[in-house]
Amino acid sequence: MKFLVYLIIILIAVYTVLLIIMYVFQERLIFFYHELDDDHRFEFPVEFEERFFDTPGDGLINALHFKIPEPKGVVLYFHGNTGTLAEWGEVHHDFNNLAYDLLIYDYRKFGKSKGKISQETLLSDAEFLYNIVVEEYGEDKVVLYGRSLGSGISCYLASKFDPKLLFLETPYYSLSAVGAGRYPFMPVKWLSKFPMPSFRYIAEVDCPIYIIHGTKDYVIPLKYAQQLCDSSNGKAEMVIVKGAEHNNLEDFDEYHELLKKALR
Repeated sequence: MKFLVYLIIILIAVYTVLLIIMYVFQERLIFFYHELDDDHRFEFPVEFEERFFDTPGDGLINALHFKIPEPKGVVLYFHGNTGTLAEWGEVHHDFNNLAYDLLIYDYRKFGKSKGKISQETLLSDAEFLYNIVVEEYGEDKVVLYGRSLGSGISCYLASKFDPKLLFLETPYYSLSAVGAGRYPFMPVKWLSKFPMPSFRYIAEVDCPIYIIHGTKDYVIPLKYAQQLCDSSNGKAEMVIVKGAEHNNLEDFDEYHELLKKALR
């Protein structure tokens, strides 16, 4: 009997420690950021402008602006939870080739961007950048593109404003739902500092919505994108790409066909 009591106490203690670790270090479990030197020079085969924005809450946001002559509009791009503009800037060709400018930025702590990262600052920085592109292009010319982590941020903006359209690549129902699926033995929804409830945001979106996801995505399983699509109240068009993983949708014709349709 004593052994059983001690075992239960030990298990409770271990579980409590795990809860504390998950709560304290969840930022590092979600964001795989690394810094770039302030004097880092980005290199791409086309002309671009490097921009910096001082955002509310002591943020400094680094962005790249890829422009073309006489664009149809601009894509404001929200990238995933790893990498910097040095890698993400490569997506410019997908949009420039379809006659759109691209403004893409690093979240706080990524690349040259600085400041405290939280759900609140992620959303407030995005709002700040959105207002910039609206001022420069007009709201009817702004396309919101959310990739993985960035899909929740773009859903939030689309729920608050009236962009031309919302395009979601490998999105999720909510970040806390993804975390709960990955750690089913932990009360993730109660611990999460970054719940990012995309399902609530997308229900309030009025613009056209396009969703694309792969059947072999094991980072954000397909079911979360399907649940998100269902939450759009029939407003989203979803394409499921057979055999596509989390990071290779660009290798499939279905991706380019949907993007071309959306940005026509």
